[in-house]
Amino acid sequence: PLRAILWRAIISPQALMRNVLIFVRVGRSKTVVGSKEIIRSIICRASPGDLSSQNSKTIPRLLSPLIMSANGDSVAAMRRIRNALEQNKYLMEFCTVDNFYEAIGALSEDLEAFDGIPLFINADDLKSFEGLKNSFVILINATWHLIHKHRGLLRLHETLKEERSRISSDNSSLSNQIKRLREVILKKDSALNEMQERERQLQVKVNNLSREVKREREEALKLKKQMQSREDQHAHEIRRIQLSGNKLREQLQKTVGTCAPREKFTSTSRQTEQEKKIRLCQQTINRLEENNSVMMQEINDLRQELALHVNGVELHMESSGLWNETTT
Repeated sequence: PLRAILWRAIISPQALMRNVLIFVRVGRSKTVVGSKEIIRSIICRASPGDLSSQNSKTIPRLLSPLIMSANGDSVAAMRRIRNALEQNKYLMEFCTVDNFYEAIGALSEDLEAFDGIPLFINADDLKSFEGLKNSFVILINATWHLIHKHRGLLRLHETLKEERSRISSDNSSLSNQIKRLREVILKKDSALNEMQERERQLQVKVNNLSREVKREREEALKLKKQMQSREDQHAHEIRRIQLSGNKLREQLQKTVGTCAPREKFTSTSRQTEQEKKIRLCQQTINRLEENNSVMMQEINDLRQELALHVNGVELHMESSGLWNETTT
């Protein structure tokens, strides 16, 4: 398994870094910190011939400098190992004269796994010049196919990048639009709440005004009844005063008529007493007439007050918008 790890590491230096670190951590329970010189020496010495040999002592020999340089700083170790592998990945040789056939087999397996392009190259064909030419043509065609595949993948990658950029822009635009719509919804909700509150307040005012108008109408009816009762009382009082005045005038005329023939023969005292009675009757009549005029004035005042009150109620009803409702 360790030879397989280092064999894959020749193709992928990152795999070497990961697998070597895992091996050392599991086997030694320590964290590896490899310097650039140690990693470079491992990569330079890790040839395919060494990895494919049956001598298992080669791998511990390659790993011993890395294991011996371990300390406690795992983050710095991984960073140094990664930097070293990145700098030395172009120095590794996949195919050499010694491992030519093994490299052809590995390349054929990788190509077949990658895109189904097997390399049908026999070892016997490589011994002749014509066979080498055919093998070289096969390798060129495979390389050409890989190049076109790579270009297609690059174009697909660029298309995906553009599509991703467009989708990202659309998402940003949609996010901004959603944000604006949320703000509009919040404003609409706030305005709706304000309108509902105003409607509630207006409904309360309408109810209060309705009760007030009803109370005013009842009060107007009461005032009208009181005015009618007052008018009836005043009319009755006026008739009574008029009857009393007529009776007093008749009595005065009778008194004056009966006392006129005797004036010549009555004494001065009786004449004075009669004059006093006449004056008293005249004063009573004047007082009754004054009371009558006062009562008529009160009736007129009450009528004016009632008219003003009715006009005020009507104006109040018109201003509150309830004129049609109350009239119906």
